Amino acid sequence: MEEGRLFEILDNEVKKGSTEEITVAANHARRCLHLNGRERPTMKEAAMVLEGTQMLEGDSYSVESIEATSVYVSE
Repeated sequence: MEEGRLFEILDNEVKKGSTEEITVAANHARRCLHLNGRERPTMKEAAMVLEGTQMLEGDSYSVESIEATSVYVSE
């Protein structure tokens, strides 16, 4: 990402998504990989970013998926 080569390493299916959505997801993934836990986002922050990314495209799947996952995880 630092070298501006993000789109060179992505799978062709991923490249079909919007550039903005892909960039947001990649930057968020980078934050999640920090060695120092204080620099990583919380699970709530991560979910909010991913939900926001899905909403950019107007995908109703995101809300349903997150709700279903929340129920499954809390059981």
